[in-house]
Amino acid sequence: MENNGTSKKTIIIIALIVVVAIGVIYFAVIRKPKKVEYNVTRSSVNAENTLITDYDSFTKFIKKNQVNDAITNEVTFKKSTLTETYTEDFFKENNLAVVVLYEDTSKDYIHSIDTLEYNSGKTEATIGYTYKFETLAGSLSDKWYVYMFVALDKNVEHVAFQNVNSKATDN
Repeated sequence: MENNGTSKKTIIIIALIVVVAIGVIYFAVIRKPKKVEYNVTRSSVNAENTLITDYDSFTKFIKKNQVNDAITNEVTFKKSTLTETYTEDFFKENNLAVVVLYEDTSKDYIHSIDTLEYNSGKTEATIGYTYKFETLAGSLSDKWYVYMFVALDKNVEHVAFQNVNSKATDN
């Protein structure tokens, strides 16, 4: 009889270990945070980080800031163009956030869109991005601005842009 009780305890312990292992795998692998998709291009003109809510504002923005039409999706590495991707139909269902960062040939720059979070009503979004520079790369022979485009829910009325390497936030 005692042996039967020990067997039950062993089975329960093994079952608990299996459940814990499945939980760890689920949260570490299966529920891994989804990467934020965004497109990147360049311009020689600086602009403020901004929220664009309609197609007319978008076309004025890219023309005024002389934004290069060729873009690359930083998650899938698919190449396309601004004018193919951000159409009038796009703006019927989405808004667009633009993060603008300076780069030059004197340093190694690291940039990415890391997080996209919404408030409960999806009227406010917070974009966490990385922007830092590392070692000296060479002489300053060229400079440009990186434009990162993030599709947002159509209800978004305000975006907080936050460099995860600092505590600075701007609107």
